Amino acid sequence: MAVVKSNTVRSMCAALCILMIMSSALSGWVEDHTECDAMDSCTDPKCEAECQKKNTDLPFEPECTRPKECCCTFHRQEDNVFLH
Repeated sequence: MAVVKSNTVRSMCAALCILMIMSSALSGWVEDHTECDAMDSCTDPKCEAECQKKNTDLPFEPECTRPKECCCTFHRQEDNVFLH
């Protein structure tokens, strides 16, 4: 009887570990939207400052896509499929 309980507990622990690993792998940050603005002589620090002015709570990635354009790519956390 003790062996059966021990094997059951091991199986349950393994299943829970797999579930936790899968759930953390399936959630993550995805692109929400991108906003591009004209900017004379775009530099990384100027572009980052411009993105911060957009006043959103989303994390962002600034990028000078062209010498005269700053693009701010905003990200949001993707919902975990196991929580629905």
